[in-house]
Amino acid sequence: MKSIIAAAVLASAICVTGASAQQATQHNKATQSSSTSQKKIWRSGDKLLSPKKYNAVSDYKKKGLKSPGDGQKWVRVDGQYLLITVATGAILSVVTSN
Repeated sequence: MKSIIAAAVLASAICVTGASAQQATQHNKATQSSSTSQKKIWRSGDKLLSPKKYNAVSDYKKKGLKSPGDGQKWVRVDGQYLLITVATGAILSVVTSN
């Protein structure tokens, strides 16, 4: 009787451990795929969706960027500085940051 109970407890422990290991593996795969996703390479003429949600780069002169014109601002996206028109999100210039 004791051996049957011990076997049942052992089988339960193995199932729980296996399920936890499977969940951990799935979590690791999801984390790896999101961290290895490639960043977009922006180009002049592309459009930035929701341009108003991006904060303007205020120290653009320190970054070696030219002054934005009226209705334009510099934003940093995917490691790149983008000069955009605020109204449309059209990208006018792209500078890769270090």
